[in-house]
Amino acid sequence: MSRFAFVLAGLVLATATSHAHDIYANIRNRFGFQCCEGQDCRPAPYRATTKGIEMLVQERWLLLHDAEIDYRAIPGDTGETNGGHWCGRYIELAGGFVTYCAFLPPHAAAIARPPLAHRFQTSLN
Repeated sequence: MSRFAFVLAGLVLATATSHAHDIYANIRNRFGFQCCEGQDCRPAPYRATTKGIEMLVQERWLLLHDAEIDYRAIPGDTGETNGGHWCGRYIELAGGFVTYCAFLPPHAAAIARPPLAHRFQTSLN
């Protein structure tokens, strides 16, 4: 009986993980690239720093390039990371994490880049 309960619990957890990952099934970035291959996308907290936007992936803050970031909501987002999602993998031969896609909510675009007038004024100083 306990073996049956263990197998049943495993199936429930696998199904729950699969359903949680379903929100990424058809997500493509702005270039048309499909970001997810089954298990390489996840919700990820983000922050704006003086270097740029960083996302927390496996307890490390990764600096993102502007071209990797799409500003849009992901349907099915549960909100635990305020709309941040990261797709990528750790590839040792590449020297660490490789970002396929990063998604931030539309309102985050304002924190990522200061207004043009502010950037221009700062460059003059």
